[in-house]
Amino acid sequence: MGLLSGRGGAAWASAAVLGRDLCTWSAWGSNASRLPRNRPSWHLPTRRSFETRAESWDICRDTVQSRDMDNMLCLAFLPKDVQGACLAIRAFNVEVGSAADKARDPKMAEVRLGWWMQALDGIREQSPPAHPVAEALCSAVHHFSLDHTLLESLIDWRKRDLYSKQPETIDSLELYAEGTQTAMINLTLQALGEFEHQGSVAAASHVGQAVGLTLLLRGTRFHAARNRCYLPKSVTSANKLNLSTLVKGEPSQELSQCVFEIATEAKRHLELAKEKETTRKARKALLSAEIARTYLDLLEKYDYDIMCPQLANPSPSRVSLQLALLKNNLLGRF
Repeated sequence: MGLLSGRGGAAWASAAVLGRDLCTWSAWGSNASRLPRNRPSWHLPTRRSFETRAESWDICRDTVQSRDMDNMLCLAFLPKDVQGACLAIRAFNVEVGSAADKARDPKMAEVRLGWWMQALDGIREQSPPAHPVAEALCSAVHHFSLDHTLLESLIDWRKRDLYSKQPETIDSLELYAEGTQTAMINLTLQALGEFEHQGSVAAASHVGQAVGLTLLLRGTRFHAARNRCYLPKSVTSANKLNLSTLVKGEPSQELSQCVFEIATEAKRHLELAKEKETTRKARKALLSAEIARTYLDLLEKYDYDIMCPQLANPSPSRVSLQLALLKNNLLGRF
């Protein structure tokens, strides 16, 4: 009860307002003259001539809401003036990830990722391709002077991953997480104006690695069905895991031990992140740590049996995630 009263009620209402605003955006139509006088603060005009179409933000919302709902929940606790930029960043990440995942062969995926790299070139010149996510990202990049290197990192690491079926070590996984999840958190810190704070950036590195490791664990079933394994060779070999049982989706003690070791490393990063000195504003960008923490708690509850039915559907953990995000935001922690 205490979480939903006082300041908690205000924070929860903020999340509800974001969801309501996002869901009603399409009803306003694409004609600027039909928009309410007070546009949602996440509709960001650029500093020069280019302006994103209203429906582009609508599509970004739908993209993140359908493919990355956990981070959509985190967006609700960011200041209103940066929510749109972060929505565009997350939608861009979904598009880049989908370009790699949906292609039937690596070469086709490479072509799609190459298209997005060219799109970033256009965004740099405020001439994005006619793609809603690219248009929204262009607005965000120029409004907040976001670092193109971080955006390119999201593509580069997907390209590197195309021809690798299994990483060698946990260090390899952490580098991938740093180039993807940490990059997005750093972009959020830039939008918040907190990227120059060393402690916050250091914490972002650990949170990104924790989230990245956790998401790779969550994707074990998905990847195994596609004959991919992101459990490092150093771990699977040490625990004598038969990869054929993994591909078949069969649980085993060896698999649980592999998952335990990677989960332990993710938890270590969460603890290291908490040790860093961070600003209260920056902690809002670090709330995604709870995405990792919530799933890691579930793994522990089910003895790291990642193939058990209770871990196949993330829905049971979503209510826990919402409440944890609310509590962390109220207490100014992550």
